[in-house]
Amino acid sequence: EARRFGGPPPAFLRRGARRALLDPLERAYVEVDQALLRLGLSPQPADTAAERAAALAHALPEASAPVKCLLAEYEHATYSPRRAGSVHQAREAARSIRRLSWMEKLRRLIRRG
Repeated sequence: EARRFGGPPPAFLRRGARRALLDPLERAYVEVDQALLRLGLSPQPADTAAERAAALAHALPEASAPVKCLLAEYEHATYSPRRAGSVHQAREAARSIRRLSWMEKLRRLIRRG
């Protein structure tokens, strides 16, 4: 018998559950928002995917190529009638964005140091 512990589930569990419902390209695109947050920027709910990508490319110029690739795959999957973006390319771009944004965050912390 399952038991309820009362109260809402923890935030990390709710985020994970929401993320699990996304398709693979949407999950990869979430990295743009995560990178913006890592760099101290707050994506606004009204920002389009292109605006968020542009903000990230401006804040982290060395990530411009993977950001452009991820945005293209995301837009193709979202707006194309065939909805066939390359999941592999999107995941690779997201991985690069994650690595570069963490490196930049660490650089900033060390400089502040």
